[in-house]
Amino acid sequence: MVDNLLIDYLRTREIKQKAIYSQKYELAANKRDEERKLSVKLYESLTGDKVDNFDWVKFEQSVDNYCINEYGFSIKDSYLLKQVIRQKNLKDLGI
Repeated sequence: MVDNLLIDYLRTREIKQKAIYSQKYELAANKRDEERKLSVKLYESLTGDKVDNFDWVKFEQSVDNYCINEYGFSIKDSYLLKQVIRQKNLKDLGI
């Protein structure tokens, strides 16, 4: 569950960034909204806490800690999405 949410979140964040760079602001705004919804779900899945006052710093820390503990790399890594997908697929295969 967490891995799928993480992949969806990272994919949405990547699309948003590309939309910003290519000046597709409507798409970027839609992806920003989707990114916010996914971030809340992901934070709740990682911590088990309901989010009343969402804190981006705590969210980034919890996602970073999860990625480091689960996959051995930081969310700040530019190739994170591809790495998470690869590791999840290997995990699903039992490797």
